[in-house]
Amino acid sequence: MAAADRFTGPLASAWPDVGVARLEWLLTSPELTLPVPPAHHRGVWAEPHVHGPTLADLRATAERDRTTPWPTPLANQYARYHRYGDRETYERQVFARQRRLTRASLIAAVTLDNGWLDEIVDGVTLLCEHSSWCWPAHDDARTVHGTVLPTVTDPYLDLGAGEVAAQLAWIDHLLGEPLDVRAPGLRASVRYEVDRRGLTPFTTRRDWHWLGLDGDVRNWNPWIHGNVLVAALRLVDDQTRRAQTFGPDRYGIWTMQSAWHNVPHPRATGQSPGRGSTARHVTHVADDIRSAATMDIAPAYPRSDLRHWWRAARFERRGGHVEIVDTWAIDPAVEPPPTHVHLLVAGAGRIRLSWRPASALCAATVRPIEDPMLLDVWGARLHRLAIDVTAFGPSGELVLTVEELPPHEALHGGAP
Repeated sequence: MAAADRFTGPLASAWPDVGVARLEWLLTSPELTLPVPPAHHRGVWAEPHVHGPTLADLRATAERDRTTPWPTPLANQYARYHRYGDRETYERQVFARQRRLTRASLIAAVTLDNGWLDEIVDGVTLLCEHSSWCWPAHDDARTVHGTVLPTVTDPYLDLGAGEVAAQLAWIDHLLGEPLDVRAPGLRASVRYEVDRRGLTPFTTRRDWHWLGLDGDVRNWNPWIHGNVLVAALRLVDDQTRRAQTFGPDRYGIWTMQSAWHNVPHPRATGQSPGRGSTARHVTHVADDIRSAATMDIAPAYPRSDLRHWWRAARFERRGGHVEIVDTWAIDPAVEPPPTHVHLLVAGAGRIRLSWRPASALCAATVRPIEDPMLLDVWGARLHRLAIDVTAFGPSGELVLTVEELPPHEALHGGAP
């Protein structure tokens, strides 16, 4: 194990074989880490499936909450601890707000009502906009910065901050899908604030007294670790994906690679990124009968032996089918790597696939979908069909037809 892949401390000494790579292998996907299904699982959350008396009690309190303003912890209340030793005035507001948000989240999960979702949006936004999630009695701002108010550029990770991070992670897990529809952008704010106030301080500071690195383990340790772990398991993968998707490392994501797109894979080679890897001789025609495009996609591949790879795609409007014709020429080689034509299949529809020559073999790779945004588009899994055209030699042609079937017809796959 590389030095950069090692943990340090007492646990690392006890478990020398456990490192970052090992933990990444052990951890499940964010959608499966928490032991309660999200709200779109109506077999769990629809009202007939929820304990009636508990729901009635929660709803009554939550309805009363909505007739009053949200509890608002104020700066002067925060400062009261440093001035007078009074922590309760501020913390009463903090606890009341978080309990209101928790009650509303449960009612929103049961009802999926827009009014309750708006209540969640308001509560989550109040948390994201608040100066500090730390309780004033724990903050080191007075000691380190000489202030009686939180230092927003140096957030303190205490029991309170850990609780808010976990609460937001649970809400994201429970209501992420309807919140994306009702308030696009809210979940990005949650990820930013949880990272800034919880995850980054946790990973960059090693002088937290509750870590017990001095041998004196505090009871804060399991509470903060547990809450930070919930936040990390639920939010970090999404946050990393969002940042990477638009950054220079985006082609390290499998969805950004041509191997998982409907394109050829000549001699086990994927397409290169960048404006220099573009198709040439592109033509397109469209009328009331058909829409068709033709191009040579050979320049997209970093292979000097690929002379051309013409792809023609035609959609017949009246027949309701798509025909894709691939024609290629590659320099001859002794035992070259395999050449495949990929086709992705997903969703609940029914299609018939056929290709000529029918002798081409086809293999399927199934990829489980874990990203919640992709789940909505592709469903739980994505199938990649790889039609092997290696045996056709350095030049050849494959004609692939995709036809949508009526719901009553059976699903057929492969060559006719």
